[in-house]
Amino acid sequence: MRVNPIRIVTDRLCQESPEWEYADLAGDAAAWREAGILKATGRYTRVRCTCGETHEAEVEDGFAYCSFTGHRFPVMPEDLLIYTFDPCRMVEVITELMRCREDPVEVIPSRLWKMGKAGVPIAGRSRDLFFAPRMTGFAQDIYDHLPDKKTPLLIVGSSHFLPDNNGKIDDNRIVMLDSVLSVEDGHLVLDNDWMSSLVSDAPEDNSTQKRRESSGETVERMERELNKYLEAAFRNYCEKISKGLGRQMPEKRLTLAVLADMVGIDESWCSRLLELKKPIEKCERMELRHMWDSTQDIDYMVAYGKKHWGRKYKGWR
Repeated sequence: MRVNPIRIVTDRLCQESPEWEYADLAGDAAAWREAGILKATGRYTRVRCTCGETHEAEVEDGFAYCSFTGHRFPVMPEDLLIYTFDPCRMVEVITELMRCREDPVEVIPSRLWKMGKAGVPIAGRSRDLFFAPRMTGFAQDIYDHLPDKKTPLLIVGSSHFLPDNNGKIDDNRIVMLDSVLSVEDGHLVLDNDWMSSLVSDAPEDNSTQKRRESSGETVERMERELNKYLEAAFRNYCEKISKGLGRQMPEKRLTLAVLADMVGIDESWCSRLLELKKPIEKCERMELRHMWDSTQDIDYMVAYGKKHWGRKYKGWR
């Protein structure tokens, strides 16, 4: 199962006092530790035992001791580290990425920061940015401290948020961190273009309006091309299975650039329509995104193929 390096943090920020282990921060998720947003603030004295029972073992002098079997096993020092989220460092990272012009101000201790005006326009406007680590409890107090204007944006760390009971703050002024943050070359990056697309009060020029009007037709073309690719991939998969050659994806995996060329659009617009920066459960075009994901993962591809062409091609059973 693939782990989303952003959601491994934002999902836990829904909790009041989240913790992470060193093992959680593998691969791209290590960027959180490298950026200093997740910091080692304590050490465990017990670890999950390897004996197969559901209990923990005491750690002493680099070894854990099982109270059931008496065996011991080595424990690496880093496996005992407890990592916690540093919201102040997160604020620093965002202000650096968005080139905010002022020093951050802690409006509500540990809960809400004003990061100042972004040095880059968002949806064609200059905007004040705010940050809240979580909005899953006592959210109304945070809403009440936000200015009653249309342009300021609230960036929320947790992957869920409670709406404003008073209706003063529209959802289009709230940007979820996991929608705009990603990892590139081991570094955390914010997608300002995607952030702009999430804001509904952007002034539209003619090209933007034309693109929006044609997006429905473009999505239909993308779905047709993806459907052709997936049927060919599933047919090839069934043939390989029938010949005893094992589970295989096509030798030439579909890329974003190739799909964009098939449809006749640029690669960045193709990425936006696929909503690749969003978790799939937040996508507006979920079926399109599911089709794309199925071109990249053999299990998804087989499941999609069984559903649509399971009776047409033999061998997948």
